[in-house]
Amino acid sequence: MDWLRIYFDFTEGLFCFFTLEFLTPLGNKDYNATKKIPLRICYLIISTIWAIPANIPFSTPLDLLLNFLYIYLISNHNLKSSIFQFLKYEIYGISSTFIVFPLLCITADDFSLVADNDLYYNYKFLICSAITYVILCLFVYSKRLAAFHNKKHYGIGFCISISFAIFILNYLCLILISERFNTASVLPVIFSLIFIIIAICLTGYNQILLSLEENAKQQVLISKYELENTYYQNLKDSMDSLRALRHDFKNHLIILNGYAAQNDYEKLQAYLHKINDNMTDMQVIQTPHDLTSAILNAKSLLCRQKNISFHHNCKFSTICISDFHLITILGNVLDNAITAAGKLEDGVISFTMEQTHTYLSIVCQNNHAEKIVEKNGRFLSTKENPGIFHGLGIKNIQDSVNTLNGVLDIQYDEFTFKVSILLPNYN
Repeated sequence: MDWLRIYFDFTEGLFCFFTLEFLTPLGNKDYNATKKIPLRICYLIISTIWAIPANIPFSTPLDLLLNFLYIYLISNHNLKSSIFQFLKYEIYGISSTFIVFPLLCITADDFSLVADNDLYYNYKFLICSAITYVILCLFVYSKRLAAFHNKKHYGIGFCISISFAIFILNYLCLILISERFNTASVLPVIFSLIFIIIAICLTGYNQILLSLEENAKQQVLISKYELENTYYQNLKDSMDSLRALRHDFKNHLIILNGYAAQNDYEKLQAYLHKINDNMTDMQVIQTPHDLTSAILNAKSLLCRQKNISFHHNCKFSTICISDFHLITILGNVLDNAITAAGKLEDGVISFTMEQTHTYLSIVCQNNHAEKIVEKNGRFLSTKENPGIFHGLGIKNIQDSVNTLNGVLDIQYDEFTFKVSILLPNYN
């Protein structure tokens, strides 16, 4: 039995399956993860049996049929979705092979060896299959890692390790299969070990991403706790101030009556303004959603500290949006508005949040005095600290809105900047 040929067929099929399994869930709303393990076992058993015979009639059509059947079963029998996922897999496999394989031959300058040596060609094609899978993994993982703007260095070591393993894999076969060495029999062991190294690196990379995502969730919980704690503390302080004001109310009336009797309207107005300011400081924004109340109160306090007029209007009964996205969207929208309006003596922010049919409408408008420059979807300032004006905050808002299948609309002119967001808000 030709064990070397079986090894090639099985290993190449294994990497093709890894690529298929990795691509299928991406953008597939019909993907059923509960079917993954039994279908994986069946597919691998069939692939193992498939690799044993030397020649199978109609092997290519049957291989395509097997891949499509796997996608169809794991996509809850949705034919349209299955066809799209199948074409995506085939297009990626064909295009990546036509790009990677010639590049590997160019870098090693081994076109003649590929053409004359079947063993070397098989190893070369096996390397190509591994690289196409690795490229796909790194691309998807990098997009996930990009969400952690200050954590990118965690992935550099894994990228270097995988690239180094591929480099060794590509040139080791050239050395061992050359006429100076007769060690082709041990190549499967060497290749298998390097493949294991690649798999460990990719798995470790994925685990780091999962850990970072878990840390991000913990940060959200901490932020939520801090916001709510501040909210309840402000509420307690306002209640204490209200009790103190009520306790001194009689004394205030005596003073006001004295100013009125003396016709000293200037002092009367000044004293009334002082009482009004104290009443304003005691105002607490309350909505049906505690986290929203906490965020609005924290930003309202910041507005008072910067002498910004903050007008709010909230009309909704419930929030069906995750705390992570709610903090990201509301926090960045209001922070951007406060940054811009805070540079004016008469800064004004108008914020509304209301239910419109099945959507939650969020509209925030502020005045500003800066020249707004939009470049590649980002908003830059031409004054101090260029690049922070509605820049990264807008990107984070857009990412969350896209994740929630919502709509973000930004309008601005010389004096105002308006952000309008529609988010699905139903159970």
